[in-house]
Amino acid sequence: MGYMGPTPMTFGLLSTYRRLHIISIEAERYDEALLMRNLVKQSAKDMEVTNRKEATK
Repeated sequence: MGYMGPTPMTFGLLSTYRRLHIISIEAERYDEALLMRNLVKQSAKDMEVTNRKEATK
């Protein structure tokens, strides 16, 4: 037979690997987005508390 070049199987594995890699990148971005959202929420809460303290002075 000899070497016939990349088989469909190889392409399947490569595209699956690439898909998984993309998914992992997306997951990282999602985690970062969640972190940022929580930070923003927390700082908004802190500001609210500060404003309330200022108002009651």
